[in-house]
Amino acid sequence: MGARMIRPLVALWQSLTGANANRNSDSHQYDDDDRFIAKHTFEILPGEAIGPFRLGMTREQVREIAQRDLGSDIEASKFGEAGDLDRDSIGDTGLMVDYDGNGHANCVWGSYGWARSACGTPDSAFMLFGKNITGMNDAKVIQLCESHWTDVLDRHFSIDVPSAGLSFTYWENATDGSLCTVDVLPPES
Repeated sequence: MGARMIRPLVALWQSLTGANANRNSDSHQYDDDDRFIAKHTFEILPGEAIGPFRLGMTREQVREIAQRDLGSDIEASKFGEAGDLDRDSIGDTGLMVDYDGNGHANCVWGSYGWARSACGTPDSAFMLFGKNITGMNDAKVIQLCESHWTDVLDRHFSIDVPSAGLSFTYWENATDGSLCTVDVLPPES
């Protein structure tokens, strides 16, 4: 799955709204000790879920949880080369769920960092093994993943862990070192 094509979407949004994706812009909230405060915190379960959204859930189940437990609205969209695949964006959480042709979740992903600040929305905290990966640079994410899996692949546009069903996308490419999405998908065998 790898790169999510976030940057072109943000660029389109910027051109339509006149917003500026300034790398120094910061829509985060901080406490008195200058620690990042997240509106939402979601645990990443590689190959299974992000927060309450699990692979295999129906679209109806996802929407019910989003509205009941998070009080979030859903924005539905289409994606894919033919525009035939469904996606739900979960309110201001940064979470998105992609569905297969049968209406079951086949990818749950969260956007953070520049992908969120470019849109002027605060980050959620995404936790992997008790560590907040939001804002963590690629080297630390790679190190964290390598401490659990042997098949960590650092590619030009993403860091992938196929056996775990986990992928992280770079903002532009590997040279910037900044990650902006985490994807949970079915593990490869």
